[in-house]
Order: sequence, then C-alpha cells, then structure tokens
Amino acid sequence: MSKQDRMERDPGAKPYPSLEDRPSLIVREDKSGRSLPQQLTCSFLPDATVIDVNTAYCDYFGITREAIIGRSFLTLVPEEDHDAVQATLTKLRQTGLPHLATHQVTQMDGTRRIMQWTDLPVKDERGQVIRVESLGIDVTELVHLQDEMRHRDVLLEAVADMGSLLISATEPFAFMNEALGYIGRALDVDRVYLFENETVPPDLTLCMTQRYEWCREGISPQIDNPQFQQLPYPQFPALLDALSAGDTYGGLVANLSQKEQAMLSPQGILSFQILPIVVEQEWWGFIGFDDCHSSRSWSVSESEIIRTAAAMIGGVIGRAAAIQTLAEREAKYRNLYQLVRLMTDNVPDMIWAKDIQGRYMFTNQAMSQTILELANTLDAIGKTDREIYREHPDGLQIPDQVLDQWMESDQAILRTRKSCAQREFGFIDGQRREFDVFKAPLNDERGMLIGTVGCARDVTERNQLEEQVRQAQKMEAVGLLAGGIAHDFNNLLMVVINGIELGKRLLEPDLPALPHLRDAQDAARRAAELTRRLLTFSRQQPPLLNVGDLRQTIHNVERLARRMMGDGIVLQVQTSPHPLYVSHDAGQIDQLILNLVSNSRDAMPEGGSLDLNLTSVDHLPEQATLFPSESDQNVSAYARIRVCDSGTGIEPSVQEQMFQPFFTTKGVGKGTGLGLSVVYGIVKQHQGAILIESKPGKGTTIDIFLPLAGPPPKTDNAVAPSKGKHAKLTGHVLLVDDDPSVLSINARMLSEIGMTQDSVQSAGAAMEKLAQNNPSYQWVLSDMYMPGQGGEALLRYLNQHHPKIPVILMTGYTERMEDISRIQHPRMKLLAKPFSIDELEMALLSLL
Repeated sequence: MSKQDRMERDPGAKPYPSLEDRPSLIVREDKSGRSLPQQLTCSFLPDATVIDVNTAYCDYFGITREAIIGRSFLTLVPEEDHDAVQATLTKLRQTGLPHLATHQVTQMDGTRRIMQWTDLPVKDERGQVIRVESLGIDVTELVHLQDEMRHRDVLLEAVADMGSLLISATEPFAFMNEALGYIGRALDVDRVYLFENETVPPDLTLCMTQRYEWCREGISPQIDNPQFQQLPYPQFPALLDALSAGDTYGGLVANLSQKEQAMLSPQGILSFQILPIVVEQEWWGFIGFDDCHSSRSWSVSESEIIRTAAAMIGGVIGRAAAIQTLAEREAKYRNLYQLVRLMTDNVPDMIWAKDIQGRYMFTNQAMSQTILELANTLDAIGKTDREIYREHPDGLQIPDQVLDQWMESDQAILRTRKSCAQREFGFIDGQRREFDVFKAPLNDERGMLIGTVGCARDVTERNQLEEQVRQAQKMEAVGLLAGGIAHDFNNLLMVVINGIELGKRLLEPDLPALPHLRDAQDAARRAAELTRRLLTFSRQQPPLLNVGDLRQTIHNVERLARRMMGDGIVLQVQTSPHPLYVSHDAGQIDQLILNLVSNSRDAMPEGGSLDLNLTSVDHLPEQATLFPSESDQNVSAYARIRVCDSGTGIEPSVQEQMFQPFFTTKGVGKGTGLGLSVVYGIVKQHQGAILIESKPGKGTTIDIFLPLAGPPPKTDNAVAPSKGKHAKLTGHVLLVDDDPSVLSINARMLSEIGMTQDSVQSAGAAMEKLAQNNPSYQWVLSDMYMPGQGGEALLRYLNQHHPKIPVILMTGYTERMEDISRIQHPRMKLLAKPFSIDELEMALLSLL
C-alpha cells in the first residue's frame, strides 16, 4: 500500500515520512564508543499489516522491504505467540496508549530470537488508532542472562540456607545431611555426599570414607555401602591428582576409565561433579554431586556455586558480587518514560532525580515505597524531602539532622558538579538504616545542569555482619592468647606451689619463715585462680562446679562491684540469713554479677540506686527463660540473684535481642555486645533461668535463678590425706612430661608420697620403657599435651598393650580437658595443673 493509497483510505490521516527519513530515536554508540543494541523500527496498521520498516529491520530478519510491506508481521512470529500478539493489538486499538511487549520472532534462516517492542499508537483527529510506530530491540541474550541470574539466585539462596543452618547449629555435623539437601534440591541433582580423607595403617595409605549423604526420593543411599569406607585413593590416580591440586573432577561416567565406570554405573550415575574441601589450608576430603537422570554439563554459575558450597563447609564463606541492574546499563530514553519506569521499578536499589531546588523529578518504586513511604511514585514529584515528610499521610517523622545531611550533600553536588559516593543515614519503617549512596550532577542534552541524580543501597545488615566478624576475630585472638598463657603459667605455678609445699614440710612448724612461705603459696594459688578466670573470660574454660554457699560468692564479689560504681550511684547488697547451697563455678558467677552490675551502672549516667540481693524462691515465675538439664527437671527451689537499678530502662525491642552475641546499644567503640551474652551462657551452663523486667524510664530488674543443692558432704578425715599423715603409697610410677621443671617437681612429690619413679620427657620414650621387658609399673603419670606424640597417643598405646595399668593425665590446657573424653580407658583420671601433693595422692588412691 503506497502513501497515496493510505491517504485515500483515511482522508483524515496526515502524510508522514519514510522510516529511513525520520530522525533515529536511538543513539548507535554511547560516549565511550561502545555499540548499543541495534534498534528496529516498523510501522503497521491496527490489523498488523506492515506499512514501513527501516533497513535494520530488513537486515535483522533477512528480508527485503518489498517482501514484508503489505503483509502481516505475524508471519515473522512463531505460531504459539500469535494469541499474545493479537491481545496486544486489541489493547492498542482499545486504549490508544503506548505499550511494551516482548515475544519471539523467527528469522528467515529459522533462528528464533526474543524481541522487546515499544508500540506507540498514532491517532487521527477522532482519537482512533490509525497506525502503530513500533521500536524493537533484540533482548535474547538479556532474557537468557536473566534466566541464568534467576537460577543463580536460587542456588545462592540454597547455599545461604545451608550456611545459616550449619553456622547456627551447636552441632553442625548433626545437620549436615539436611544442609546437603538444600544445595542438592537447588541443583536438581540426585545425590550429594561428603567424603573425608584418612590414613589407614599399617602403611598409612591415604583413603576416602563417606561420612554424610543426601539423596532424592527414589535414589538408593550409599552411606552404608562398605565399598565407600576406607577406599584407597591410589586406585583412582586421576581423582587424586585433581583434588590434591585443588581442582574439580567430574563429567560423564561414560568417559571415565573402566574401573571408575564399574564403581559408578551400578549406582545409576550418568554424570557427576566432585570438588575438594579445604579446612584451614589442609585438604580434608571432597563434596560430590551425582545426576542419575541426565548426562548433564555443569554451567559456569553452577560450578561457582558448588565451589562456594564446598568452601563454606570448609569454613570459608563466599560472598557473591553485586549484580549491576538493567537500569544502570541502559541509556535514558528521552521520550520513553514508561520504559524507564518499568526498568527502574524492577530494581531493588533506590533511584531518584531532583531539580536544582531539591524537588523530586523522578523516583523509582523502591525509593517511593521504602524511603519516602509513598504509595504512588508520582506523589513525590515536585516536592522536597521536607515537604514530603511534613505532609505525609501517616505522619512519618525524620530527624531534622538527617534531612539537613541529605540537602547538604545535594548542594555539594550542585556546587562542585562532581559525583560522589558516601555513607548516609535514613529510616525504613521507623528504623534507622545505613545506605551506600552515589550522587551525580544531572545535565540535559545541552550540558546544562538541571539537578542531581542518585541511587542508594541498604547496607545495614552487611555492616552489622562485618562488625560481628571483627568482634569474633578479637575474641578468637583473646582465646588463643589466654590458652597459651594458661598452659605455660600453670606449669610455672605447678613448680612454685608444690616447691613451697615440699619446702614447708622440711621445716619445723614454729619457724618464723613459715608464714612467709604460706603467703607466697597463697599468692601462687590466687594466680592459678586468675588464670582460670582469664580462660573463663575468653570462653575457653569449662565451668568447675562445686557445691558451696552462694552467700560467700556474693560477699567476695561485693568489693569489686563497689569499685565499679560511679559518682552518685548507691550500691546496696543484701543476702539471705540462711545458707544457700548451689552447685556453681564461683569465678563464673563473679563474672556474671560484675557484667550485670556494669550494665546497670552504664544505665545511670546521672546517678541512682543499685540493689544486689540474694534470696531463695520456691518456684520459677512463668515468664522466666529456663535452661534445665535432664537431671534437674523436678527442681522446685532456687537461689535468686537480683540486680535492680533505677536507670533509663530497656525498650521491649531491645529486650528481645540483649542476650544475643555482639548486640549492643552503645556507640561505636564503646561496647562489644558480649557482656550479656556471657551472662546468658553462664546461666545456661548452670541449668538456671533468667527473667527481665524493665520499662523505659522506670529502671531494670534482672533475676538469675540457680537450682539449690544440698549442703556439701563433710570431708572424711580418716580417708583424705593431710599434711604429715600420708598413706605412704608404694609402687613404681612411669612419669612423663616434656617440661624438666615440672618433671622434677612431680618426681619429688611422688617421693614425698612414698613412691619410686622413672622419668622420661616424651611419649615415645615412655612407650620404649613400657616395651622393655614389660617392666612393672603400678601407675603411669603423663602430661597430656607434649611436642610430637602426646598423652593421647600414650593412652592409646596403653589401651592396646597394657590396659590394666592405671593412668593419670596432667594438663595445663584446662580448656581442652574434654578432648580426652573420646578415648576410653578403664582406669584413668585427669588432673588439671597446678595440683597439690594431696590432690595427686587422692588421684593415685582413687585408681587402686
């Protein structure tokens, strides 16, 4: 149909130029010279009859203008998309409004592509649509990328869920099978498994043993298959070479060696992927993924995600890079506001533009709904931030200093005409949030400054996580330092305390030097207690529970608590008139009270009153949070420690989080968020309970409930050894310690008790002694941790060759005393350094 024919058909229509003669609405290159997507233009009648196309359209489809003009463009659309296109045409005719549509097209060579069309209806004087100007861009790669991104998001969410489960679990390996299921379902595989490396005697062959497994329903589990227990790596050299080098191993089972096929084919595996797991720079084992339904090839994204999952299981948490949004990569379309709106409203970041007076010219949906809290994106247009919040229908209030900061940063952009990236604060749902903000000057097409443009991303959670990591690293460093100090210090105190004791026993009881020696010995014992408290602070010390009167513990800590009080704070302490016996670690209860007192003091900067009370109660309040053990289900009486202040009080939202690690309401650098979490942990270790009562401006009361116990049993003086009266044990002891001074003092202590000994400085030397003619040792007294083979190796040797010889293991690493629980021995006792002669004698007697 010619232009004249169209005029005759519709006399009201105005002549219009050929598409080749009209100005292009799309820039072919951006300012950096990079090519932008080629734009196709097409004019068609409301019934889809093509009346004009540009050269790019013809080149794209491989047709001539003559071949398409006068025909329906539906000939270039796959049949399954015809209904959707017809619906679009109907909507265009009915509404006469611009429309954005995406559908498939077929090129002349049969290739299918995906196009995005912007349809702009043209109307006559009567308002009837007479033709449609359509602008098209090939978005095939973009759609595929979006599909890939969506799949990647599913995988990332699965990895995050897996990591959250394992990190939050007290025993993560108990949830490992469940955690593997997250990534298995996301990857749509049939089996996910973990193998651990181990060396198997006698030749210490490196082997693999399956530890954990998740299987899709209908897939046979292999976790109990003996074939996968201690399977030698040398039988599979290609697998060994790849994993030991940190590489991935996998592919189609059909391409493997006959030996590998013989192992995998009976399980129905068609393809697989295996990645090494590294724990603290050591190759620990591997994670594997089996597909029993398809000979799949792993995409780059899938390979990256499963490598992240492997790293997370090994202790490394990967963080995916932020994906640049479609709106940031696209150029502005001056006359296509609807397209810009659709693109930016699908971006999670906040995007806006303001004029020189600070009035909004544009906000995307995230900005309007999240920051400005407006239902419609158009509600902000023409208004400043102050006007929006002053007129807000919900009475939204933002502090003036925040609004001043926003305005000043906008003015700085206008003054300097330079972009900037900075940290700003805002509010979402009334909560203060942190944002990474980028702002830039906004120029029109002539280069004239017309305002500012900006985008913001909420980084509150990211910053909180980074701060938690920093605090955790600090505590780890404290713990490592405390552990090392404790070991060496306990060895020194072992020599000092018992050296003094042996010296005292050589002196007459009325010598003037004895009081000085007792003072020195008491000071050394206090140093041992100080070491234990240092380990308690770093959470490396298990509680040492003893039944005692809790009133004495309160009395001991009162002096320290009074020193902590600031000016204007009155501390009152009141305890029960009757003994309150509780099984407790006095050092940890001291720390618990001091932490609570410290928080109460900080809540009273202007002074006030602080009460520390101890009494007994017959039952727990219903609101108390209880941590009972299995043996304490029927506890009915408790000792209650109450710390009550007249301070500022605690908001309910803060009460819900105050015992969480790293949570603090103090300013940056003023609080670690660990004090109350330590309180929480101590109460939990003591099978106690916590109750908080607080109102803003009304002060705070925190009650700690500890189960009451019966009075401690009286010491049987006829059984317990005492100074100068020993049972004079006889027998021969094999004494093992790498520290010569500790070895010497232990030898003298044994001699004082009445025993003979052979001394060696290593577990290996002890094994040689035991192997020589089967000597007659009544006991073995060994340090637990020594260079090379330690007490654990010696204990294993005794289990195998001399199971009847009693063993006493000594250690200065009191935080590791639970390690020995994994080794069973019929006659074994553990002594924590420094111990006394009496404690050594009691240990020997207990093993007779």
